[in-house]
Amino acid sequence: MSGLILVTGGCGYVGCRLVPALLDQGWRVRVLDAQFFGDLVPRRSVPERLDVRKADIRDENAVAAALQGVDTVIHLAAMSNDPSAELDPELTRAINLDATVRLIRRAKAEGVARFVNASTATVYGVRAEPDVDEATPHRPISLYGRFKSETDLFLSAESGRGFAGVNLRAATVCGWSPRMRLDLTVNIFAAQAVAAGRLRVHGGQQRRPNVVIEDLVRAYLLLANADAELVCGQSFNVCASNHTVLELAEIVAASAAPACEIVIEPVQDARSYHVSARKIAEQLNFSCHYDVSDGAKQVAQAIGSGRLADPAAAIHSNIRHLLETGVAVRRAPHDARLVAARGP
Repeated sequence: MSGLILVTGGCGYVGCRLVPALLDQGWRVRVLDAQFFGDLVPRRSVPERLDVRKADIRDENAVAAALQGVDTVIHLAAMSNDPSAELDPELTRAINLDATVRLIRRAKAEGVARFVNASTATVYGVRAEPDVDEATPHRPISLYGRFKSETDLFLSAESGRGFAGVNLRAATVCGWSPRMRLDLTVNIFAAQAVAAGRLRVHGGQQRRPNVVIEDLVRAYLLLANADAELVCGQSFNVCASNHTVLELAEIVAASAAPACEIVIEPVQDARSYHVSARKIAEQLNFSCHYDVSDGAKQVAQAIGSGRLADPAAAIHSNIRHLLETGVAVRRAPHDARLVAARGP
């Protein structure tokens, strides 16, 4: 590819791995990011094809300027994951819903041909089905899930006639990134195993899908490059495997610190679902190359080698960092049951 691609949120956990991969493919890459967590995008190659802009997607003028000449958008910018979204519901709505809808409309009006949206498997909520696929109705139980569901469905409805919108509904991500996150299940377990020699498992029987960051990056590259007719208006799950939380802990322990202890504590997060990735395999010939143990080993090695110098630092936890820097304000807890009752 040689076109210009805009990556919103390109300085984040996934973006810091995706942007170099896009440059390696030959794209010219423009990043738009508020840089709540700084700018750690690697500059190791072709800096002349990388344009990093510090701006918030709520800034309509900055968005309009960033979209000039763009062929493709990969939209990653968000208050990311359920706990972070619940921290400041007003901020979450402004970024994850209002600004995202405006971005989609503006991109379409500016003639952007491809819009790849970072959706999430969280849109499905708590499910008893043995395999949740893309046709499963959304039933989000969190604010994050609800706003992701609404923008996911909005993009699909806006797609067509030269505007190919596609949603990537990702499982929980794990593995190493320059903008490291240690508030994701497998990454948390790996850090606990190495640093404390003990894994704390809440509940344990909840089923969770996971994907290693390299495979998620591969999926974004695929959707950015695929023929428009194959992806226009479509949504795709991406998931390497489904395990209970206790199974994840056991895999991480075996991979990162075999001698560590696993301690079971009362459940704090009831989300449970088993995601099918058949559609992306059958329609786009995509399969994951990595599994949970690979992601755990990456995190453990980063800590053990000193590449991740201070695992306890607030920067590696979205909530702690957003509160410490004053980006987010802790507000009254949101009642997830009302979200579920209203529906997407």
